[in-house]
Amino acid sequence: MIDELRKLLFAVLVAVHFLILFLIPGINLAAPVLWFLYTASMLTLEYSDYPIGNHGLRFREMRRHWRKNRALGLGFGAATGPG
Repeated sequence: MIDELRKLLFAVLVAVHFLILFLIPGINLAAPVLWFLYTASMLTLEYSDYPIGNHGLRFREMRRHWRKNRALGLGFGAATGPG
């Protein structure tokens, strides 16, 4: 339960930064691309949570794993459908 709360808090804190980016003129042109990448990474974390959790890894360790394999994670997240 605590890992789920950490994941939710992480997602909300990062999403607030994107809200600010969408409101700043000029920078808001790049915001949709950054939002797509963020959504792809969050989908990667969400869909891999159950199988990785079966191996006893916590949220912090899961993020560390996907940070090492960033391209693989973003490809998986983008294919699962933020757009």
